[in-house]
Amino acid sequence: MGGAAIDESNTKPLQDDYVKFIRYAQYKIDEAGEGVVGFVTNHAYLSNLTFRGMRESLLESFSDIYILNLHGNSNIRGASPHGNDNLSGASPGDVNDVNVFDIQQGVAIGLFVKRKDTTLTHGRVYYAELWGARSDKYDWLTNHDSSSTNWVEVRAEAPCYFFLPRSSPFADEYYRWHALGNSVLSVRSTSVVTCRNRITIHFTREELMRFLRRFVDLPPEEARTQLSIGRDTQSWKVAQAQRSIRETRLAAHHVRQILVRPYDVQYTYYTHKSNGFICRPRYAVMQHMVHGPNLGLITVRQTANRNYSLVFITDKICTYELMLNPGRSGANIFPVYSYHRDMGRQSNFCRPFVRLASERIGLDWNQDERGAKGSSFGTEDLLYYVYACLHSPEYRSRYHSELMTDFPRVPVTERADLFWRLVDIGDRLADLHLMRAFGTDLPGFPRQGTCTVDRRKYVDGRLWINRHQYFDGVDPDVWEFEQCAWRPLEIWLRSRKGRTLSSDDIIHFRRIHASVSETMQQMQRIDQVINEHGGWPLQ
Repeated sequence: MGGAAIDESNTKPLQDDYVKFIRYAQYKIDEAGEGVVGFVTNHAYLSNLTFRGMRESLLESFSDIYILNLHGNSNIRGASPHGNDNLSGASPGDVNDVNVFDIQQGVAIGLFVKRKDTTLTHGRVYYAELWGARSDKYDWLTNHDSSSTNWVEVRAEAPCYFFLPRSSPFADEYYRWHALGNSVLSVRSTSVVTCRNRITIHFTREELMRFLRRFVDLPPEEARTQLSIGRDTQSWKVAQAQRSIRETRLAAHHVRQILVRPYDVQYTYYTHKSNGFICRPRYAVMQHMVHGPNLGLITVRQTANRNYSLVFITDKICTYELMLNPGRSGANIFPVYSYHRDMGRQSNFCRPFVRLASERIGLDWNQDERGAKGSSFGTEDLLYYVYACLHSPEYRSRYHSELMTDFPRVPVTERADLFWRLVDIGDRLADLHLMRAFGTDLPGFPRQGTCTVDRRKYVDGRLWINRHQYFDGVDPDVWEFEQCAWRPLEIWLRSRKGRTLSSDDIIHFRRIHASVSETMQQMQRIDQVINEHGGWPLQ
């Protein structure tokens, strides 16, 4: 940016056709020296971090940019993320926002104006938006034009040049902190992309091995037909997937557990080869999760929902879909340790962040797992402190606008007593999410039957899995609770439709309920503890 290359690992959104059309129109207008361009497109380029270079370039070419955001992204629920007045008069938090087309992706109208002989070196951006029912949007669009629209000027500034209004009274304090993705943990990657979850991931080791033996024994076209695989893509082809398995001779050590969604561990056949059985294994980083005991902090870039859970934790490899951030990105993993042939296991916490924490807390750093509370802190102490901070509901609410810009930032307290209390809560949350410990709020499963899942119907504390069987005592708040953009109870059952639950499955589901229930309690406890020590920002 500003003539420098952008460090962006995922450039795929920039390959969308609408981006190419906008760029071509920009080129033609630059060639002519003046003109107007109008597009109705995907609205992702307004705020997605990947498009920051595109936005900067548009600002250099055009004198005035008018954006009418029609919203309608079916994957994003909740109120307007920036609180701007809605032109239709509807309250965004109280309406069912519907797309103007029969598509899932949100839509925007963009008008790009280049004036001749202008003295501006940086274009101006004007913004308006519509939320609500499709008919209301149509009515408004029918009765208004650019001259009768109540535009709000947007300060599209470096480094992100967002085309959306962004204002927060807490920005100054937030941006003083270290960014998780740049200066807290030094190793990260987007998570595993299989391109074929149904083919590559299975509920049990035995099911996976049965599938693999059948898959590699069939000719490619027969495998495609008999296993209902579908067409090849550029990134995943049947013949290449079969070849990658045969080359490893179905070695048992390639069978790995993989975290698919919160509390849902399944099995895959994992090797380092890209475009093989797994499309993008992300081995350069995921190797640290398979070479020895490890923990990985999982988050997304740019959170879109005020109630969105910022982080999760794993001790296994994990999928990109584990933590979806609709319209923007999937799970990024930050291994807490890395394994090196010469140096063994090393902490991945960045040294400047560690030094800052040591100075502010007044404790020595010990890169071992845990420190001594009276004199030192270790790698996992720091991890659990970060985990607690980022689970604070007040943190997510207070810094919502800032969290839409990049990876979360981490405050460091000067109070050792607050530090250790948050470490203890973060430790407990990690145990709950790794299912190393369980809460006590266990629902019942009172009736005998087939245990086959053919429905997910929740009524008055009963979660029915078929016409005769149900889990009893399911708390409505637990049922509705979201982690990683999923409702854990609902998605766990949905993914097992048609399967017969084993006794272990039933126990596991009851434990998910208990873990989610206690997670909600611990999150409230975080804010109570912080408020006892002066509240946000941390002192």
